[in-house]
Amino acid sequence: RHSPRIIIMGTRGCDKKDMDFIGSVTAEIIERSHVPVFTIPENVNLNSFEDIKTVAFSTSFDDKDLIAFDKMMTLLSPKDVVVHFIHFDNKDDRWAEIKLSGIKAYFQQNYPNNRFEYDLIPGTDILSAYDEFIHKNNIDAIALTTHKRNLISRLFNPSMARKMIFHTDTPMFVFHA
Repeated sequence: RHSPRIIIMGTRGCDKKDMDFIGSVTAEIIERSHVPVFTIPENVNLNSFEDIKTVAFSTSFDDKDLIAFDKMMTLLSPKDVVVHFIHFDNKDDRWAEIKLSGIKAYFQQNYPNNRFEYDLIPGTDILSAYDEFIHKNNIDAIALTTHKRNLISRLFNPSMARKMIFHTDTPMFVFHA
């Protein structure tokens, strides 16, 4: 009824609750919402979006990622944000690196006051790779895009957003494709 631009919710963080079969209210809101959701773990001290200076933007090279990025930049203080475009790859794919450099060039042209980096992260354990990347690069927030899933898919193959809710102590933007 109110058509919000974003939903902001708290989470208990990774050390309070493991991912369980039912899930949390925040995870359900992320799955059902049509607007971006911003999650803040309870042990994070964040006063406003202006406190966010470094973002890890996870991309799968989908066109919807461009729309999600524009939404994120309208929410943040765009002149101060450093964005790391990251893509997880479990095989040695040269095209992924070429695509990441193309994304970086596109956004440097459209957001000239920001600094952009791109990182191709190898491996099969995405959650551990996220943790390592976040700590190594002092990431203030994670941004990712999620897709609608039916009940069976949600039960047996949870989205990356749902996994991250239970795994990270980093604030997270979740945008819907």
